[in-house]
Amino acid sequence: MLASIEGNMTRVKAFFDRIIFWAAALAAAQLIFMMLSQSIDVFLRYFFNQPQAWAKEIPEKMLLYITFLAAAWVLKEEKHVTMDFVTSRLKGRASAILNIVTSVISALVCLLLVWYGATATWYHYVKGLFLPSVLGILDWPVLIVIPIGSLLLFIQLIFRINGFARGYKVAVAESGAELV
Repeated sequence: MLASIEGNMTRVKAFFDRIIFWAAALAAAQLIFMMLSQSIDVFLRYFFNQPQAWAKEIPEKMLLYITFLAAAWVLKEEKHVTMDFVTSRLKGRASAILNIVTSVISALVCLLLVWYGATATWYHYVKGLFLPSVLGILDWPVLIVIPIGSLLLFIQLIFRINGFARGYKVAVAESGAELV
């Protein structure tokens, strides 16, 4: 039974890893598009005096998408900026406990972002609100990435907490102490 559950969790984790990989790949593609569009806009503005109205507005929205689509993958790969002044000095159980606590707090913040992001997105969808801009883009397609990206990050944090909990159990077993 336990082996079956672990096998299912392994498949769920592999499926989730594919989702966050493709979300990060989409973020990377947007970053490349932003780089190219800005280069083209600079060229058109300075050599032909023909700036493109969308070349400022679309990349602004893409920055939000890049941030929220890539966050879970960045966390999975442990490529985010860390303040390891304290954690680098901790070993075993203390390090695992601190990592669990910070990950739980982060997961709770992500849940808040999912809730408020979804609420705001729904409100803007129902009201049909537009961004005050040249292109007149609807608000909700811009905002929807916040609850989606926050949910992906929340799920990745749950996997991370599970990993730290396993590390805690190993540290306890190695020290011969009892679980706290």
